[in-house]
Parts: sequence; C-alpha cells; structure tokens
Amino acid sequence: MLTVQSFFDLADFPHRDFFEPGAHVWQPLNGLKKYMDNCPYPVLDRACIGDGIPLTGHVILYEGKAFPATNAQIVFGDATKGKLQVTMDGRMLEGASVIMAGAVLMGDRIAIGRGVLVETGAMIKSPAIIGDMSEVRQGAYLRGYCLAG
Repeated sequence: MLTVQSFFDLADFPHRDFFEPGAHVWQPLNGLKKYMDNCPYPVLDRACIGDGIPLTGHVILYEGKAFPATNAQIVFGDATKGKLQVTMDGRMLEGASVIMAGAVLMGDRIAIGRGVLVETGAMIKSPAIIGDMSEVRQGAYLRGYCLAG
C-alpha cells in the first residue's frame, strides 16, 4: 500500500497532523480545504506586499514583518539548502524570506515560512502555506489551497 510515509518524512513537518498515519498518499487531499481554512495566517503589511499587483521592488519577510529590501544585501543562494542570506545594516537576518519584484500575492491568507525565496513572475493566490526553505520559482502559479514545502 502506498502510504504517506512511503513518500514523505513527516518527522519535522509542521503540518504532519494533517496526514493520517497509514492512509493512502492521496487521501489527505479530501481534507485539504477544511484544514487550510482553519490554519492561522500572518497579517502582512498590504502597503508593502500589495494585493493582486506585481511588486515593484523586493520585499523581505522577517520576524512577522514585511519591509522593502531597499537597504538589504541579498545573496540568492539555494533556499532549499538554507543558502538564501539577507543582511541589513551589517546584521544577518537569519531565516529571512525574500519576495522578488514582479511576484504577485493575492488575498490575505498566505503564510510564507523562514528562508523562502519567491521569484519574479510567481503568483500566489490565497490560501497558501509555503514551508521553510522553499523556492517558488519564476512563472509558478499557486492557485489557492496549496500546502507546499
């Protein structure tokens, strides 16, 4: 039988409660909408993130706040390996995420984990949960009810 554990190591996955041990790998999809509708989402600064329009500049997400990357130095290393680095005023912002100019976020139920890179041209529709150290690549379209990473 192809169970969730056959495909995923859920030991450190923050949403492991969504997956029933021993269930077929496709069974959790039946409860995805209900699960995501009951998840908490951060309140992000809409003036900085926008809603449905492409970002005009890079945005940093750090410790629950969103702010322009105007004075940040960003090393665009492999986010999936923890190599994305953000420095501001000589201080390393450990776990900061970057949403690049040209990305589009729609809706207010979007959670972006630590060390995430959202590339130019990506569109994320609410609700969406992007886990730590993930990359949402250029041209990606996450149409809502997406639990990734």
